[in-house]
Amino acid sequence: EGLLLLKPYFEFTYIITNQQGLSSGKLSKHELEFVHLHLRQVFSEVGLKINDIFICGDLDHLESYCRKPAIGMIRSAQLANPSIILEHSLFIGDSQSDMSCARNTGIVGVSIDERHQEKRPEGDKHFLSMKMMAQEMIAFKENSPP
Repeated sequence: EGLLLLKPYFEFTYIITNQQGLSSGKLSKHELEFVHLHLRQVFSEVGLKINDIFICGDLDHLESYCRKPAIGMIRSAQLANPSIILEHSLFIGDSQSDMSCARNTGIVGVSIDERHQEKRPEGDKHFLSMKMMAQEMIAFKENSPP
């Protein structure tokens, strides 16, 4: 619901995801593709589009250019779509690696903590739900000078 509220304000939606289960053998590429297909269908049913999904299957204990908090998947998205302007983007996530990746690329990091974790990620902004985040952003936008 929150993303639907933000639809008029953002042109693109990308998913940037660490999936070490691919390398560890706990998750097959086919299983992950099925999950992503389902996500695309759910988004589509409510009028949203996922432009692309960027995956890093590297194990978390290895040095990796693509695994968040590294910036490799963000750079891949920029190469795929040069229209992306990082300064006008949001990185919405629920982990510290998400917020660190946002910080490493100069994107505003918004942490969503729907699970009410004891140690919440340290983003630029923090909300308990996507809907609360969207409502606050819209109110800010509407009350800002042109």
